[in-house]
Amino acid sequence: MTAIPKVHLDNNARYLSSNAMSVGPLLPGSVGETQTGDLLNFLLASESASVQRSMMRLLQEVADAGMPPAPACLNASAHAVAAQVDQELASQLRAAMIEGDPALRLHYQPLVAASGGNLVGFEALLRWTSPTRGQVAPHQVLRLAAGSGLADALDFWILQEAVANGAPWLARNGGLTLAVNVTGALISSSHAILAMRAALAAHGVATNRVCLEVTEEVLLDQSAKRGLHALQQAGFRLAIDDFGVGHSGLQRLHEFKADVVKLDMKFFLGRRYPDDDLAALRSLVRTLRQFGITVVAEGIAGPQDYTVACQVGCQVLQSFWFSEAISASAATELVETDRCPWSVSP
Repeated sequence: MTAIPKVHLDNNARYLSSNAMSVGPLLPGSVGETQTGDLLNFLLASESASVQRSMMRLLQEVADAGMPPAPACLNASAHAVAAQVDQELASQLRAAMIEGDPALRLHYQPLVAASGGNLVGFEALLRWTSPTRGQVAPHQVLRLAAGSGLADALDFWILQEAVANGAPWLARNGGLTLAVNVTGALISSSHAILAMRAALAAHGVATNRVCLEVTEEVLLDQSAKRGLHALQQAGFRLAIDDFGVGHSGLQRLHEFKADVVKLDMKFFLGRRYPDDDLAALRSLVRTLRQFGITVVAEGIAGPQDYTVACQVGCQVLQSFWFSEAISASAATELVETDRCPWSVSP
């Protein structure tokens, strides 16, 4: 495991801004004469009134389903206990990054081609077992990092570790990409962007083999616009993760010249689609693809979801139905044996 240099943690305050979890909009793009700024109008204008209504209702339903529940009211004593636990965990997290503790690790979930089921990449997913609190959920680790000034350091650790593990896979199979989640804390810093490029170069990995994933919420903040532009200029692939549940949706997609859009799992997970809803989802995917965007379906829970994803034109699938996130050694075996252990037929 790659231990993050202590100097990066010591200088963390220089990298972290008050809007650490937010990233600004990216660059506009075009297909022919149609600007991506007109994406929503372009999409709706090509459909019947009933499909237009279904489209807007479907997007609203998915967005509403993705809203977090209101936080429970806590008394002062409970808040104090929670703050103490967070402080303990943040200290342990910092130590794990510095010391290269194997309890802090990455697992890798395969990305599968909808047509044929070939392996096309992996997404690096964070796993951490606290020495006192046991397994800590990934979203809690990210919250801890953001609240304790470790967000950019953790982002960079994840990138370093993923590239170190994944470089042999990418060298063996020229069709694979490696997806890594990043927050505004890292990509807002010009120093960090240079370090990201150096991390890839150290392992002989080209920037276009790495896809940096950001959430829709990240697109609401202008502060990282220069960083995102620099990453694009450097050749990194960029993806919008959990598309449909954030604040931006199609209205802001035009501000981000994405290479990949990952439809949130709430579009699937056994969801039943009447004809108009299916037509609306198909129209959305078709429009994204017309703008040169690769569409990934998350949350494929079984044959029904697989059939829907294929019917509407999703090119890549990611789901525990195919494979859990696996260890680096298991991913190496998967790539080296060039085997396809899953079935992608309904």
